[in-house]
Amino acid sequence: MDYPDAISEANFTTRGSGFSPARVCGAALIAVFILLGATASHASCSYAVSAPSLGIAAAGGNLTMSIQTGSDCAWSIFGLPAWLTVSGSSEGIGSAEVTVVAGDNPGPARIGAFTVAGVSVPVRQLDSSACPEGTGCLIRPLPHIAFGGVWTTEIFAVSWAKRESDLSIAFYSDDGSPVAVPLTGGFGRVNTLTDNIPALGRRDYEVRDASAPIQSGWALVTAGSSVETQAVFRNAAPSGNYYEAAVQRGEAYSHFLIPFDVTTITPTGRPLYTAFAIANLNPLVMANVVCTARDASGTVIQNALTIPGLKPLGHYAGYLSGPLTGRRGTLDCNADTLVSAIALRLIGDEAFSTLPVILPD
Repeated sequence: MDYPDAISEANFTTRGSGFSPARVCGAALIAVFILLGATASHASCSYAVSAPSLGIAAAGGNLTMSIQTGSDCAWSIFGLPAWLTVSGSSEGIGSAEVTVVAGDNPGPARIGAFTVAGVSVPVRQLDSSACPEGTGCLIRPLPHIAFGGVWTTEIFAVSWAKRESDLSIAFYSDDGSPVAVPLTGGFGRVNTLTDNIPALGRRDYEVRDASAPIQSGWALVTAGSSVETQAVFRNAAPSGNYYEAAVQRGEAYSHFLIPFDVTTITPTGRPLYTAFAIANLNPLVMANVVCTARDASGTVIQNALTIPGLKPLGHYAGYLSGPLTGRRGTLDCNADTLVSAIALRLIGDEAFSTLPVILPD
């Protein structure tokens, strides 16, 4: 199936894709890896792991993970580095929350790992130069950006704190490499943006270069807990109009659901497209993502979609087509590490909006 040029150029297609992964705080950031691993799992058991952030501040603190599984499914935690401990039990049955604790980190950022049911969960503990204003430093993804040609991504950060807050945004390409993006406002091309957000203030950044080829990727944001970061995708349509969709920053999870619609819109008959992107948040291992497509009645659509393996900090983006053309339904996706995803609904080659990424309860 042929797609409109404005869509296929956006790298939100299976022919040329992706968001650029971002590593936050540059050299100041070090990954702390956690692998949650299950013992004695039943053949029918499945496990979903999620986390509100990927990091712990240098001053120490807690990081809580959510485990979703069946009521009789066993799990355990193992492989913790010496500087991480578990608050409470390291094993259990059924859904639970697990908290790991890190003490003060006087040196460079650190990397560790633990596992649950084969799900690899990346976590970072910062060094003292990152988010020095307190312990509430969060690391969260923007799972897709697009820039060049008709596409612009605007990123804005707002703070509700009565003090200045640090902000760092790292940008990554499909293969997980840092990528220098064109930022307006005098920043030039950078692969890691470092700035300060005024007390109760706001900063805006545009990733834009209309003369450059269309590219995409993703970003990783490190900021104080008082800072909220969002993005806006903007497309210059062939009609001369501009269309945009607001995008909240992502979370980290191993299981997610996306509604899709690859039909036409009544009464005009214009085609509807669903596009989505996935960022591998793990800098140490490849992400393997398997998506099961179901139609509106819940029946599995065979051989509907194959997601290639994502390199560490890698990214994938594509349009749904093939067996999904002319159908509505859901994509039920599972990964063996933490990822973050986003989906778009497009009408023809102009108007578009974001779709919800649904996490299991």
